[in-house]
Amino acid sequence: MDYVLKFVPLINGQPLAGVGMAGNIMIIVNELLLLTDDDNVWVEMGTDSVCGDGSWYSYFTRLDDNLPTSDKVLIELKPPRPPIIKYNGNYKHSDGLMVKSREVFFKRFKLIDELNDEIDAFYESKIKGVETLGCQIRLGDMKNTGLESPIEDYINKIKEIIEINPTIKQIFIATDDNSTIEHINNTNPFNIPVIYQNDIYRTSSMDPYERIKNDRNNHNINLCNEVVKDVFLLTKCDYFLRAKTSAVSIVTTMFSERIKETYTI
Repeated sequence: MDYVLKFVPLINGQPLAGVGMAGNIMIIVNELLLLTDDDNVWVEMGTDSVCGDGSWYSYFTRLDDNLPTSDKVLIELKPPRPPIIKYNGNYKHSDGLMVKSREVFFKRFKLIDELNDEIDAFYESKIKGVETLGCQIRLGDMKNTGLESPIEDYINKIKEIIEINPTIKQIFIATDDNSTIEHINNTNPFNIPVIYQNDIYRTSSMDPYERIKNDRNNHNINLCNEVVKDVFLLTKCDYFLRAKTSAVSIVTTMFSERIKETYTI
């Protein structure tokens, strides 16, 4: 059967179709788990998604060039679709659900070549050959929700992981919060190098919609690009400290095959 998965507002009145980019990936994977391995899938993101004028195919491409047939089935991605993957699930990359999720996604999609090349260039120049702890620090609009930990808890946990694994030589940080980068740069708490994507959009704003309102050129397309790159760079690290409640952490866990150990804040 041919299916077109269409992002729509999750609740009436919501200005955004779907959620953030990592959450949208998680929604697609969840839907793939509900289908059969023989089903064909296309994704329709729409201009009211977090990616703006960017489509799903600005980041991922299908493994074939087929088009959906005339008897295709349109599925609008909103509740009550059964949530197989739990947003707050404390998964390891070797868990059966994560392994299956990885399989069903990469059976149908892969990164576009340009994005894959950018990720590989960062990996080759900054991560390859260096034992690296990847860490997602999820603050921003989550800081006052009680669902995430303060920066001090992350720093203490990173120090603990480094003590347990003294072969770790650097830390790759993926964060949506600019104050996190400023704090770590100003305090240098780890005594080993800290790397991250430079010149990307980060904010400490508590407004979850501020992220999609910036006036930089192609902001929404680039915002999603930056999130996807963070996810795939995290998957290339040797160890991973995941945030407590985050789609980025779940998708990283799902897509990684080389992480030796996953830790939770």
